Amino acid sequence: LLNARLRGGGRARVLAFVARLDHEQYYCAPSPKHAAKLIRQGCGARGTALDYLRNVIRHLDGMGIAEGPLHRVLKAAEADGPS
Repeated sequence: LLNARLRGGGRARVLAFVARLDHEQYYCAPSPKHAAKLIRQGCGARGTALDYLRNVIRHLDGMGIAEGPLHRVLKAAEADGPS
């Protein structure tokens, strides 16, 4: 957990994840379709990888960031069937 300053001047305790490109478990999928396959099978203590990706996309859309690489991964993951 981290301490974060909010735009309005307030503070909040937040949970943050940081990708470490040098970490042995870091993986860069060769294509959105391959990434989608991994996303569809991912599940952990905080839920499914697909639900996490959907949430990330909602936040990106809310910030005006649309149609980026993660959007393509989500489209590919959802095209593989319902979850």
